[in-house]
Amino acid sequence: MVLHNLSRSKSSRCPKIISDKFDDESFFYRREWKMLTDRYQRNLILGLLFTAKSIPSSFFLMGLPIILRLQGHSLSSIGLFQLASIPYLLKFLWAPALDRTSYRKNHFKSWVLATGIGLGVSLFLLGFFAPARKIQLLFVIIMAISLLSATLDIAISSLYIKLLSYKERGLGAAGKIIAVNIARIFGSGLLVMVYNHWGWGILTSIMAGITLLSLSALIFLEEPVTKREYLKSSISPWTQIRHFFDRIGMGRWMVLLACNSTSISAVFLMIRPLLVDQGYTPDTIAFLTGIFAVAVGALASMATGIEKIQQFLLRRRASLIACTVFNACAVALFVPVYFLGSPLWLVYIAITLINAAISFISVIIGTLVMDFSQSGSEGFDYSLQMTAIQGGGLVMSAISGILADVIGYGNFFIFQSILGCGLILLITTLFQGNWVPKTD
Repeated sequence: MVLHNLSRSKSSRCPKIISDKFDDESFFYRREWKMLTDRYQRNLILGLLFTAKSIPSSFFLMGLPIILRLQGHSLSSIGLFQLASIPYLLKFLWAPALDRTSYRKNHFKSWVLATGIGLGVSLFLLGFFAPARKIQLLFVIIMAISLLSATLDIAISSLYIKLLSYKERGLGAAGKIIAVNIARIFGSGLLVMVYNHWGWGILTSIMAGITLLSLSALIFLEEPVTKREYLKSSISPWTQIRHFFDRIGMGRWMVLLACNSTSISAVFLMIRPLLVDQGYTPDTIAFLTGIFAVAVGALASMATGIEKIQQFLLRRRASLIACTVFNACAVALFVPVYFLGSPLWLVYIAITLINAAISFISVIIGTLVMDFSQSGSEGFDYSLQMTAIQGGGLVMSAISGILADVIGYGNFFIFQSILGCGLILLITTLFQGNWVPKTD
């Protein structure tokens, strides 16, 4: 009788134990699924905002010069509009104002909403000032729009830094590069076609509509309260610069940022002139350096979202060295491209490699910029690092044409190849120590 009762007692408990086990597993998988969907939802929303923000700036730098030339404006007047990038270089000066209460809930979301609305309305009003009219007034308006766009860039990038964990930042940086490539397609091609068929007012209305509609995605984005790592006694940018460089390794890091992409940027700028001088037709050059190059860049940045590559990106130092080696190889390939007479098959390979290399290095650099941006000063730290990157690129852009003109394409590509190898040595030497980000 006792044995019978014991047996019945054990059998009655068994289903409950099995049920509890299944409940625990079900909870675990539901939690993992929610974490995964939340992760991709955050990246998708941030990528959408960054794409919408990047389209106007891409258009002003790449598409607007075409329209201005069609309207008969001089090359010197067109060159003036390249100064629209200046607010992006100087945005660290007003970034501390955005960081002042960054620990509050939905702080950067509020900045994105306010500056996004301002940008969208400004783009719509731009439609009343056609390029055929006074170009000086158009320049002033576009500079004001660029100022709003640079501020929006600070706010969106600060959201990336605040919302993404160490493991998620590689995917976030990849999303940013995809966004930039999509913006390039709009800015250099599609919007110019819109202007050609429907005019200036429709063009600016489309940019305004994209900007304003993207802001609706903020409803699905939650920005939590965070604790600042340190309290700032001043929001002066000069005080912030001192705080930044007081941190171990930041001086070396800024040198690396300024130097890292100099050789590949210089070669990239010389591709179009090289192809012109080698006898390629304008249509072929437009396809190779436009549609094909952007497609390769977009696919390469998408590839960095693959799980295996994301795992490799967690090893920040190894990833940066690997990308720099790939950069040097992509640059060196232009030596045989030139000396063999630029055969089409080899040009395709070279353009594929250099655009893939630019995407890869941009992803790891973007990831590290997030890593080195502290809580409480996200906007400023990001902006200062971007100034180093863009400043280095501008200096090389300014001297690359002069250098190629003086020493010739062949020697120019050889010099840049040597410089690329030197950058590998520089990174392996300087980018080491406890200050280098590591996975927990």
